[in-house]
Amino acid sequence: MGTLIYTDTLQVQLDDRTLEHLRFVVFEKLRNKESFPLTWVRRDAGRATASTSVWVCPETPIGFQISGEGSSELSRAQIEALMRMSYTPRGLVIAAS
Repeated sequence: MGTLIYTDTLQVQLDDRTLEHLRFVVFEKLRNKESFPLTWVRRDAGRATASTSVWVCPETPIGFQISGEGSSELSRAQIEALMRMSYTPRGLVIAAS
């Protein structure tokens, strides 16, 4: 499990594979000076139990702590799906642990 750190107030645990893909997409968007909403949804027995949303912009401190060494290859399909989602009004939505 890794950790997404948003400013100095929020931390969310995500599986390493999801976090690696999210990191790639977030850095790409911030590199292009794009802002977007990011929501993580907690699920229990397949049902959403809570969600948290934040606004991500180039001025926002955001960090990624990946517990393992990381995978050698990211899924192009997953990155493309996350990028498409980031341009919707709802923004990026991911499942959290």
